[in-house]
Amino acid sequence: MKKYFAMILALVMVFALAASASADFDKITLKFGTSSGETSLTAIAFNEWGKRLSEASDGAVKVDVYCSSVLGNNTEMTQGAQLGTIDVVVIQPAGIADMGAKKMNLLSLPYLFKNYDQYYNTLFSEIGDELLQDVTDNVSGLIGFSYLPDGGRDYFTKGKAITSIDDIKGMKLRVQTYAIDSATAEAIGFSATPTAFSELYSALQTGVVEGAEQPLSGIDGNAFYEVCDNLTLDNHTYNIPVLLVSEKTWNKLNEETQTLLREKWTETVEEFYRPQLADYEAGLLEKFQEKGMSVHEITDYEKWVEAVEPVWAEFGAGLEDLIAEVQAK
Repeated sequence: MKKYFAMILALVMVFALAASASADFDKITLKFGTSSGETSLTAIAFNEWGKRLSEASDGAVKVDVYCSSVLGNNTEMTQGAQLGTIDVVVIQPAGIADMGAKKMNLLSLPYLFKNYDQYYNTLFSEIGDELLQDVTDNVSGLIGFSYLPDGGRDYFTKGKAITSIDDIKGMKLRVQTYAIDSATAEAIGFSATPTAFSELYSALQTGVVEGAEQPLSGIDGNAFYEVCDNLTLDNHTYNIPVLLVSEKTWNKLNEETQTLLREKWTETVEEFYRPQLADYEAGLLEKFQEKGMSVHEITDYEKWVEAVEPVWAEFGAGLEDLIAEVQAK
């Protein structure tokens, strides 16, 4: 009998310890809104973060990921985060720069990064932290949380291939509704045509625009290879979903939970996302070619760099020290 009670006592202590471990974390299910398709590697990474959080907190901290803009377009979701109706959202740097975090324009300067490692090492450094702090300090209701280091953004077109800057003069290019995106397109020679992302497929199909730019995952997730037959790999910028947390949500969380969110996101990026990105994108290129797309490289890179100098002058003003730090990486 004594052994029986000793065993019961031991079990009680084990369960008590487990309960106290999970009790350190807030019990919360984060509502995460994204425009990424459910099968994209980006969306899979967001779900992986949720899985790791749940496992580490004994189910106290969970994430529900809402894909394909079911919670609204990027602007609407960001506004939802400001109001506290959505807990986590992602937005491109140019979008958050237009909202007041001007230092974020750094990440949208065309042809700033020479390769993926330089780009990655910029995001996850003191520079990246400074840009996130600019969000927290200057955009109402939002906390700059972290980044998803996705691949490059490239041009894809219908009917006409782009291999040099001379190929694009006057072509109607769909751009995101951000100031630096329109300025970049116009500087290179496109006729910038801001178009809602939800309307892009039909706009390409009907000829309202002749091309657009997206990361490879975006081209795949929205089947743009069905309406465009040319892809030009130029990596003019990188696709950088900036993770933002609602300030109302963040302020409700204790320090242990906040730390857990950051630690598990870093793990997700370093252990899950980055190691498979190159193979993932290589597979997408193979798929696009099988679907009939022709893949091109630009032959006059320096001309493109020269063409966007006015964009750097306008949107890089005041960021000269940060630009120099990036270029030194």
